[in-house]
Amino acid sequence: MYLQEDDGRFTPVLLGELQVLGFAQLDDDAADELIANVAEPDGGTRLWVVGAGDEALAPVPTPPAPTAAPGLDDPAWNRTWRHAQTLQSLGLLDDAAREFADLGRRASRPTSRATAYYTAAALRERSGREREAQALFRSAAEAPELAADALQGAMRTELRLGDYEGAQQTLAALERLPALDGAVRQALAQRWAPLVAVGRERVDIRFDRPLAPAWTIAKPLGLHHRPGARSLALAADTAGVLASLPVAWQGEMIELAADITVAETEWGSGLEIALVPETDTPTGTPTVWLGAHTLGTSRGGVEVARVFMCGLGERRLGDFQQPRSRRAAPRSPPA
Repeated sequence: MYLQEDDGRFTPVLLGELQVLGFAQLDDDAADELIANVAEPDGGTRLWVVGAGDEALAPVPTPPAPTAAPGLDDPAWNRTWRHAQTLQSLGLLDDAAREFADLGRRASRPTSRATAYYTAAALRERSGREREAQALFRSAAEAPELAADALQGAMRTELRLGDYEGAQQTLAALERLPALDGAVRQALAQRWAPLVAVGRERVDIRFDRPLAPAWTIAKPLGLHHRPGARSLALAADTAGVLASLPVAWQGEMIELAADITVAETEWGSGLEIALVPETDTPTGTPTVWLGAHTLGTSRGGVEVARVFMCGLGERRLGDFQQPRSRRAAPRSPPA
């Protein structure tokens, strides 16, 4: 279920935590089954057929209650606030967040401005739009009465975005607040500070120097390290492991990032980087992985479609980038 907006984009309508994809008749009863994506606690989604089988859906979290209107002397502002609350209660979180953010820009009082920004930030965070939520939380934190809650929201989004330096600065700003609640201060020390610290522990694999002896090169002809280069060139025409490196992991929060430049590919090429438990084979189920794949060929003037993928265990997330179609050049009329 989608609503089309004025600019042509579509906003998904969430029924609780269900993103409806379609209906289908999959069993012997008269009712259609509901096919939907269901949000999971770790932020991903899982495909469900609701109405078939005996497994029950997990209880959904309580939706955020509409914030009480701060109340201004501007009747139009107050009417827009009530309209945004209505959108929120209907589950149209993106539409409501857009209106609350606009209310923040139009508010004449600092407290009303911060409350509107904070409400919009909480809705953006709920929808998984982390960068927008982070900016809104930062704006809301300018009001002293909302600084503690807003900075905590900003820190959550920074950790999910992998901005550990920003999270460390936000944590320090929180700890400097003079009237910070004791329970919040305890949570910062016991829960959030360890996560921020773990983010600073990393293995940085660089290729501006010869490879370390710990590397295992499975296909020596497929890897090239040119003297003075800051990268490792890969060139292979068969599937399989090119190289591997042992890495110790403590089981804490993990992030895998890579800088990949695709120079030339043939049809259906791909490169994947994975962290695989040492008890498995190199082609076993990875703990975390990422990849860049292409469809098409860079030769003959054909544009290449790119697919960037990442995953956690068996779960896969993809970003397909279709090449933009070229408009035909205008032809001159025959002489």
